[in-house]
Amino acid sequence: MRNKGFNPPDAHKEVKRLRFLRSIDERTQISFVKVARTELLKAEARALLPSLPKEEGYTFIPNAFLEKLLKEDISVSQFNDVLKVFRQGR
Repeated sequence: MRNKGFNPPDAHKEVKRLRFLRSIDERTQISFVKVARTELLKAEARALLPSLPKEEGYTFIPNAFLEKLLKEDISVSQFNDVLKVFRQGR
C-alpha cells in the first residue's frame, strides 16, 4: 500500500531554475537577451542624465554613448526607447 501523503522533496531552487532555462527555446532566449540589453542601456542613459548639459530644452547625448548604442544589435523600436530616456529627462 502506498503512502498518499508522501511528497518527494522539492528540488533545489538552482536545479529548478536550470531546468526552466533549458526548457526555453533558442529564439525566446535571444529575445530575452535583447530586452535585457535594452533595459541596461536605458539604465545607463538614466545614470548619465544628471551630468549632461542642457540648452534650450535639449539634452546633449555623449558621442561615446551613441557609438555604444549603434554597435548594439537591437531593433529600431528598442533604439528609440533608449533615446526616449533623454527626451523624458528634460
